[in-house]
Amino acid sequence: MANFKKQNDLCIVSLKDISRERKLIEDYFFLRKELTAKTILEEYKTKQLKILQERLEILFDHLPDGLAIIGLDHTIIESNLFLKEKLSQKYPAKSYVKCFEIFGYKDPCRQCPITETSQNRFQLIGHEREGEHITENFIPIANQSGALLVFKDDTNKVKLIKQIKAQQRQLNEQKDLFVELSGLMLLMQQPGEDETKLAHTVLSSILSKIGGTKCFLLIEDIRRGVIWLQISIGLEHDCAQGLIGSYLSHLPRKCDTFVFPLEALPPASDGGDRTWFQMPLRSNKGGQIGILLLNQGRVSSMHECGLDANNIIDLYSKSFLSWIQNKLLLKRLEERANIDGLTGLYNRYYFERALSEEISKNAGHGIHFSVIVADLNGLKFINDVYGHQAGDELIRAAAAILCKNVRETDVLARIGGDEFYILLPNTTSGNAVNLLNRIKETFNDKELPVAEGVSVPISVSLGSAGSDLVPPDEVVKAADNAMYADKDRYYADHKRYR
Repeated sequence: MANFKKQNDLCIVSLKDISRERKLIEDYFFLRKELTAKTILEEYKTKQLKILQERLEILFDHLPDGLAIIGLDHTIIESNLFLKEKLSQKYPAKSYVKCFEIFGYKDPCRQCPITETSQNRFQLIGHEREGEHITENFIPIANQSGALLVFKDDTNKVKLIKQIKAQQRQLNEQKDLFVELSGLMLLMQQPGEDETKLAHTVLSSILSKIGGTKCFLLIEDIRRGVIWLQISIGLEHDCAQGLIGSYLSHLPRKCDTFVFPLEALPPASDGGDRTWFQMPLRSNKGGQIGILLLNQGRVSSMHECGLDANNIIDLYSKSFLSWIQNKLLLKRLEERANIDGLTGLYNRYYFERALSEEISKNAGHGIHFSVIVADLNGLKFINDVYGHQAGDELIRAAAAILCKNVRETDVLARIGGDEFYILLPNTTSGNAVNLLNRIKETFNDKELPVAEGVSVPISVSLGSAGSDLVPPDEVVKAADNAMYADKDRYYADHKRYR
């Protein structure tokens, strides 16, 4: 730096080195500008941080999970809006709560990570409280002054998983159920399969599905009132015999329905109420042909497959009943060999078999039966005078009249040329006499044209007897004797042919 000064005619120049000062001034202005720039930058950063903080707070508060920072004493230092709302509902008057109080605990959770030496590890902890399933994610803070807790509400997820598992179990149970049903249906299609064994298998399967221990099955034969199939599981012999006797004693008519009265049913296996299902079984024509009786246990696998007892019984019984109906249809086809060709009535062989069954019922259950014997009057005269064709017409006419007087459960059979037997199940001697008198009245004034302008009376001699007055194996003989006595009375008033 130069400094000029005049003195007289002289010019005095003094020089001073100010380079240091200049450098200092330049440095000052540079630092000032730098500081200003840094201040502007810091203000910008602060502004950006504030914006970021506001955004993070918005994000923090609007997360679907609860967030909390806790201290080493389990005190919640900070929490997001989700958790604050939850805390305000539980503790409206408290500013700070312990983290374990969120779940209603009085003490810290067992094996709480913050109390362990391994608190520097991330851990997942599950909580279940009042139907809620909460997953706690424990994240330790670096300086070990506390931890960040992330609470996730997995209640809906847990419910969904349980539903999926339950549905999977139901599908597996239903698959097993239908596989078992398919196997049983294949068995039913096997020729020569033992009916009793197969029925026992089906009923055992039903009981296992509904948790039952007892069942009773009764199926009538093609002849009403005769048992074709009877299965008892878990029942005492006397109890089963009592049920058989009750059914046969109240044999339902074609359109009626029979179920056992409550007092006739055995008690449930646990000694409680009689939890029984009764299912009347019907033929293709609608008439009742039997009954199925099952008891249901308190616990069964039916709930796991999504079906109740009625559904399971219905599934099994439909296939089983179809098999029964097919078996009975085959028996009806075989029965045609026991039909009299002239009248369409049963023959002697069928009558004797049916009589044997009624004698067995009488011996086993005390159910009485009766027999009516009918014998045509004047058949030999018609055959000799008007020919055997007219005699056959007389036999058919008498058979038709008798058919109109018998019940569905009765057995009307042509035993010989002009003799008919009527087997009356569950009928006493007195009731048989009443039916005999009605038959007599039906034959009154009945005639058959045998030639032009010539008609002959259709007349029968009748006799009856019942097992309530006569030993069962002598009923037919007693009725036959009564018929011959009636025939003697007839020929006392009519001329005997030859």
